[in-house]
Amino acid sequence: MLLSFKPREYFNELERISRSRKPTLQSTLTRAQANGLVRRKRGVPQLTAKGQARIKPYSAQVLQKNVVLMVIFDIPEELVSCRRQLRSLLHRLGFQQTQKSVWTTRFDYRREVLQAAKTLGINQYVQVYESAKVHL
Repeated sequence: MLLSFKPREYFNELERISRSRKPTLQSTLTRAQANGLVRRKRGVPQLTAKGQARIKPYSAQVLQKNVVLMVIFDIPEELVSCRRQLRSLLHRLGFQQTQKSVWTTRFDYRREVLQAAKTLGINQYVQVYESAKVHL
């Protein structure tokens, strides 16, 4: 809604949280409209069916019985924003926090986690393991 009523404020906020420049974000929206991914209805941008199909969520495979995907990270304090973004992603993907910087899931999201770490420039601080749970 902010985009339709206050586009300048919307793009300023999006620039702040995405770390992309405002002109880049505006041209991305224009390109999405030209490609038929977004259309304006009464001035409000909406995803088309083609746009919905493009962003359809990825459904990960369930790992074998007693196997979990474990993400461990130790991200320096000066990269606190990147650490927050990684934690947010892990939470959205349904990971459970085992310890402060240790997260686990029963689903195979290794590709998404590794891609996010690379995009954020923190891949040297993130380790991903597939491990079997040992019952004591």
